Amino acid sequence: MRIRYRRDATVVVDLFREQATLLTIEAQSDRCAVVVEWRVPDGVGRSRAQVRPAFALEDSFLRV
Repeated sequence: MRIRYRRDATVVVDLFREQATLLTIEAQSDRCAVVVEWRVPDGVGRSRAQVRPAFALEDSFLRV
């Protein structure tokens, strides 16, 4: 799974995750975000890229 955020022709963030298990779009009246949950043999993770009203990125990983 890849999340690539551009501002005009410039790539601002390029986030790549293998073994994605869930892709969710969070859409509310004032916000929009893409959420990717993923699992690897030694852990799980969650990446959330908010694109509206302003860009914000949250990325977490937990070893299991």
